[in-house]
Amino acid sequence: MNNIEITSETISLDEIKTVLESQPEWKASGISLDIKRPISKYRSSIDPTILIAIVSVVGTSLGTLVSGLLQIAKQKGEGKDSVSNKEWCKIGSSSEHTP
Repeated sequence: MNNIEITSETISLDEIKTVLESQPEWKASGISLDIKRPISKYRSSIDPTILIAIVSVVGTSLGTLVSGLLQIAKQKGEGKDSVSNKEWCKIGSSSEHTP
């Protein structure tokens, strides 16, 4: 099997194939023409817009989670004391007292 490379900037490969196969001499020759297009290794099936949206949501979620965890750590570090009874009534006081 022989390989031939044809490139054109003005006509598509499908149009070249149609023109060649329409020739009477072509039909009588018994030659077949197969067009093989290169397949990209990095072809993505995900639309880039959707990918950017997903990354943005994940980034925002992680930022919110870290911010919340830091706020909880800050509140625990303030030394708040609380007392609760069996009915879940909670009375709290801060250890920061002004004289």
